[in-house]
Amino acid sequence: MSLWENRDYKLLMSGQTVNVVGNQITTFALFLVVLNVTNSPTAASLSSGLFVLSMVVLGLPIGRLVDRYSRLAILKISATLGVIGSLLCVFAANGHYPISLFAVSAFLLGGISSAFGTAERAFLKELITPNLLAKAMAVNQGRYSIGTLIGPPIAGLLISHSAQAPFWVDAASFCWVLACLLLIRFRSSGTDSSETPSETPPLRPAWDWLRGQKQLFSIGWYSPLMNFSFAGITTLSLLSLKYASFSSFSLGIYQAAIGLAGLMGAVFAAKLVEKAQAGRLVLYSMCLFTVALAVTMVNITCTILGMVLAGLVLPVFNAPCSGFFVKSVPQEFQGRCTAILSTSAMVTMPIGNALAGVLFEHFGGLTAVTFFALVLILSDLFFIKKGDVKSIRL
Repeated sequence: MSLWENRDYKLLMSGQTVNVVGNQITTFALFLVVLNVTNSPTAASLSSGLFVLSMVVLGLPIGRLVDRYSRLAILKISATLGVIGSLLCVFAANGHYPISLFAVSAFLLGGISSAFGTAERAFLKELITPNLLAKAMAVNQGRYSIGTLIGPPIAGLLISHSAQAPFWVDAASFCWVLACLLLIRFRSSGTDSSETPSETPPLRPAWDWLRGQKQLFSIGWYSPLMNFSFAGITTLSLLSLKYASFSSFSLGIYQAAIGLAGLMGAVFAAKLVEKAQAGRLVLYSMCLFTVALAVTMVNITCTILGMVLAGLVLPVFNAPCSGFFVKSVPQEFQGRCTAILSTSAMVTMPIGNALAGVLFEHFGGLTAVTFFALVLILSDLFFIKKGDVKSIRL
């Protein structure tokens, strides 16, 4: 059976794709609303960082739960909590924009996003055959790109109409994903064992297994450094354009261009993972990604072009890495290994977001971009030397 002949897979992707759009609307709206209210790049970047910080803090506990309980049930609970988190944002926006309530909402929605990502990846291995996993990972990249393509322009238009409107749309998207999940017939078992474990499985066995996998472990320590620089430069690009008098809608179109590039990159990635050696794809796309981010320091035009190119290349890097991960990790470790690598990959992102705002405010955009680009270049060199990534096969 092909990927798109699987009814449950199509329901899962239908719900999650709509939810990704709603999620992108909310994350983009949060940044702009806080920036408009406080006129502080630091406060705006911190609000974005709280979303990711929640994913970091809650990622490991969620991974343990995913390996114990039904992955489908966790997805349903997450969708329900997502409605609540979005409505909290509506309440926060209905008045004098209480930043504290936005912070609580961002933290809650970040945790929900972590649960979705961890449970969905483990659930996919139950839904589809191993030979389709790499293609499914490329489809996932395209789904996120669709969200980036559609979400920010909608957010820009909605903000111009009402501060609450973006969050109402996000609440509706969570309702949609819950409806799709309820229609799925497959029933997840949580683990491969015939009995559900009496205790939440410990992280140590999964960590010990990961440490023995050279390529996966290398991806695990490189990803936080890559994401630190990417989060910082992404935040800097938005701040640079905002202070260059770009409107909210124009910023949404800019984000949509990145999303369109990411969607195209996901299409290319789906083809490339079937024809090219995965290790070479990882290395070549990594180098091009670094160049794309580095050129953003030149001027506003290069900022836009560089970020669009980075959006095009990123799925080509992520698809073989994700496919190799899902293929390599034993089913009983899927939730915990996903949580460990996802948490490590994201742990530096809120730091990058916050530091970008501080550096921009006190030292200017050029100095800030130069700093993040140097971190990424040094990380690339060490990854190439120590990672043994060329030997990755799917």
